[in-house]
Amino acid sequence: MTDKKQMGLPLKFEIHPSVVHQLGADLVTDDVQALVELIKNCYDADADYAKITINTIGPNADDESDYSKAMGSIIVEDNGTGMDIETIKTCWMLISNRAKRKFKQRRQTTKRGRTPLGDKGLGRLSTQRLGKNLEIFTQTETTDKRLHVSFCWDDFLTAGKLSDIDANLKELQPNKSKGTKLVISNLNDIGVWQGSSVKHLEQELSRMISPYKEVRDFTVLVEIDGKRLELLEISDKLRSAAQVRYLSSKH
Repeated sequence: MTDKKQMGLPLKFEIHPSVVHQLGADLVTDDVQALVELIKNCYDADADYAKITINTIGPNADDESDYSKAMGSIIVEDNGTGMDIETIKTCWMLISNRAKRKFKQRRQTTKRGRTPLGDKGLGRLSTQRLGKNLEIFTQTETTDKRLHVSFCWDDFLTAGKLSDIDANLKELQPNKSKGTKLVISNLNDIGVWQGSSVKHLEQELSRMISPYKEVRDFTVLVEIDGKRLELLEISDKLRSAAQVRYLSSKH
């Protein structure tokens, strides 16, 4: 053991913000995986549904956004538990997988009896994969306020230290119901969500969501430029392992 009396002044470790940016590129392999990770977060929040609305035509489609002129947007909405300011600080602003890892290790479940699907803090890193701007609108059941957090992932490439990067926090009038809405704007690759790529996306998203299709208390809806995606049918073997459910536009 080192004798601290013989040591000089202590040095502190810092991390360059670009490392966080690189984590997103390394851990989230593509846009489909990124979207699925966000769906998992909705499930983990005990939501009844995850609604994904993707807009590639013109600027950001969300009328509450601070980035109204940004091109393209992905909106992920749920009616889950929502987040208070402490949860935002410890779960979104602290880049770690510690909370969910401990939850799983203790074999705990949510109030609705769910075992969390998300892991490694991939939810927040998935938003970086998808677009440059991130906004969080969230409200818990017991609060009298709605929180709005916004920041730009590009700041992680230009700031000198991680602690130099600020996220903007505002308090808004509450909605009638709890839940969280993520608005990702200035999309990194709009072409992924357009034209002939949409069919491939539909197939890949179907394949990744299909093991979760049959659970009755969770629905996933995906819409791109006003058109609802219809996921492909899956085998009985996959259905037996289901944990979340997708309903196509036919339902």
